[in-house]
Amino acid sequence: MSYELKSFWDKVDIKSTDECWEWNGGLHTKDGYGETKYVGNNIYEKLAHRIAWILHHQKEIPKGLLICHTCNNKRCVNPSHLYAGTHGDNNVDTFNAGHCGSGRPLKFKEGELWLMQRMRDKIPARIIAKCFKTTILTIYRNTVSNKIRQRQLS
Repeated sequence: MSYELKSFWDKVDIKSTDECWEWNGGLHTKDGYGETKYVGNNIYEKLAHRIAWILHHQKEIPKGLLICHTCNNKRCVNPSHLYAGTHGDNNVDTFNAGHCGSGRPLKFKEGELWLMQRMRDKIPARIIAKCFKTTILTIYRNTVSNKIRQRQLS
């Protein structure tokens, strides 16, 4: 094992393959992902989960794809929890995990989501947004994602 590989995996709390392997090195201050750097085979990467995917698959990340987490843990670098996916795949995972686009948990309770949905059928989103002290986009995202969840449960 090369020094670069050993140095990378030394910063990981490796557990069983079904558990998250948390990155114990530096964190990207903007969004909480593990951060380091990897330079090899004309590849430069700084996010730890992307480096873990590259090291595991021994190839570049396909152009236009993200490296997504099945576990929704930004510090996880377990290759079995990572997959190459589109922005759409990542957005679906985000909504299914109950998070909005910023990665924060939804701040509304299920009853409030139900009420928003009922209001959305009759009242403009801008008025609902004022009632719930949020943005029109948040109302749209929550009412659309709630409709999708309701269809999946039916």
